[in-house]
Amino acid sequence: MEARDQDGLPDQMLFLSISKEFIAFVNRQKGVYVDACAGFAENKRVVGRQAFRVMKEGGYKSDEPGKQVVLHTWAHDESHPDNVTNHITLASSFTEANSIHGSNSQQVCKSIVVFIFAYWDEEVRPKLARSICVANKQIRSDIMGDIRLLRNDILHNKSVMSEESHRRLTTIAELFVPGQPIVFYHSTMNEIFKKINRGVAYMLRDCIGMQLPPDADKIISLAIRG
Repeated sequence: MEARDQDGLPDQMLFLSISKEFIAFVNRQKGVYVDACAGFAENKRVVGRQAFRVMKEGGYKSDEPGKQVVLHTWAHDESHPDNVTNHITLASSFTEANSIHGSNSQQVCKSIVVFIFAYWDEEVRPKLARSICVANKQIRSDIMGDIRLLRNDILHNKSVMSEESHRRLTTIAELFVPGQPIVFYHSTMNEIFKKINRGVAYMLRDCIGMQLPPDADKIISLAIRG
């Protein structure tokens, strides 16, 4: 059933509302990313200090060969004390994973990219298309096309940027190296979030004729009223 206004015409206000919800969703992912990075930094600080203390109390130097601190962490629900998820690793591996741009940060970034595209492709894009009575393929976004390529290489190419995918990137090609692992730096994620906001602005212009300022190519954050 097509979404139309009371006169049976394409509903531009509904298009705006759906776009607003998508921007809010993307901003929540940005918040998750920032909060996760802050948590990883605190994890590294606390465990680094504890590992140093354990080594010192044992009479070892922190760089002494063969001497490692084993770390046991866990997560549990206080209302279900028997339900505990454990993680045992070396303190050095833990601090490395929680370092800036470490494996934990990379995992969060990849998850966010995959999640954003899934939500766009399965939920947002079809709703936008129905709201103005067009086919899904007529709702176009260069940045979301690029995120689709990232998502594909993350899931199907062991997180390596393929030559073909890189050649097809139109908005973020400079952020990645063809044939090399896909690595997300803070600057990379910042650019992706900014360009999604900018991409939605362009989509509003192209799909429902919204007027944009002359410097629309500098948009870094989008606020949709209503």
